[in-house]
Amino acid sequence: GHWAGTHNPQPWNEQKMQIEQSEFSKILAACLGKLPKAWASVFRMKHIDEEPTETICKELNITTSNYWVIIHRAKLQMRECLEKNWFGA
Repeated sequence: GHWAGTHNPQPWNEQKMQIEQSEFSKILAACLGKLPKAWASVFRMKHIDEEPTETICKELNITTSNYWVIIHRAKLQMRECLEKNWFGA
């Protein structure tokens, strides 16, 4: 139950985490803004609002097939944008 001296947990740097989260939020919003409007809506509802697929399809009046195509393409674009602007920064 005791930590070896050099392996003690370090205190979280809350200020640094808040800054990083704020910076990430700005980049995420910018990346979402680059998506076509329908793609951004689907992505936001699924991955930010955590809505079920059925709800998304019903609210946006799209088929499940169309949903899967949109979410796949949106994720690919978001990944590319985040890799370029967040991880590559």
